[in-house]
Amino acid sequence: MLKKARSLSLLCHKKNYNFTFSFPRNTCNNNKNPTTKHQFFSINIFHQQIKKKQIINKLINNSLEEHNNEEEQKENNKIEPGLYVVGTPIGNLQDITDRAKFILQNSSLIACEDTRTTRKILNYYKLTNNQQQLISFVENKNATSMYNQSKKNLEIIIKKLNQERQVVSLVSECGMPAISDPGWILVKHCHEIGIPVFTVPGPSSVTSALSISGFNCNKFIFEGFLSSIPKKRRKLLLELREIQGERCIVFFENPNRLKQTINDCLEIFGEDRYFALCFELTKLFERVQRGKLGMINRMIANEEEVRGECTIVISPETFTEE
Repeated sequence: MLKKARSLSLLCHKKNYNFTFSFPRNTCNNNKNPTTKHQFFSINIFHQQIKKKQIINKLINNSLEEHNNEEEQKENNKIEPGLYVVGTPIGNLQDITDRAKFILQNSSLIACEDTRTTRKILNYYKLTNNQQQLISFVENKNATSMYNQSKKNLEIIIKKLNQERQVVSLVSECGMPAISDPGWILVKHCHEIGIPVFTVPGPSSVTSALSISGFNCNKFIFEGFLSSIPKKRRKLLLELREIQGERCIVFFENPNRLKQTINDCLEIFGEDRYFALCFELTKLFERVQRGKLGMINRMIANEEEVRGECTIVISPETFTEE
């Protein structure tokens, strides 16, 4: 017992706990020596003091942790002036990051391809504020009035960034801006005059389609929207076939031209090449038609009306299901 008491006293010293010993003496009969008196040691540690120290230590640790979290949150919430390229949903409104919402809510100006689409997102998540301004930024040389207005709006955006040092967001109709999107013009101007450009990553139809294609997508070629002119479209498809190698090919197609494009691909890539047609990604009627092009062509031909834009993935020539 004495040995245990010494061990406990040493432990208490290490923990800076106060302790006392009391030595009540009792006598008892012993079979060997009835007259021997045995000393029984009892240790009385101040339990309340120990408990108090533990509570104080816990409060201190919690306070430090909360302080560190607050400092980290403050650091994360700092928004430097500049252009923020913000990814928005490609269909499902739930596919947006907290950071994207925070940046949009604190932007004094949002340059967008379609103000109606952007307004819908802002209203859905209650991200509007009184100082917030939406401005159209499109590249459409066929619609001259819109294109000229966008050039004027570019000057307004640059002024906000360069002279007023505001937080400006750039968003696309859907997905990541500047990918098959006029936003690259604004990004280019910002780099040229030294305005900071930041990315706020988000969904992309390109990577989403590749990820569900089932092809080896370690390397790929992205071609955006193909030409609406048949001769130019076929010429481009021929060039892509020649340079493809072990890479996938990805491009977008309008539903009104999909059957024509599939026929062109059938002629150039052959009926045994594997294709994946990804419709309405992340939306209610999302579907993927995947297989050899000959089979896909027959299925598409039987559809009276093709709905929704399509992201098409072409497998490398060496790909096989076997």
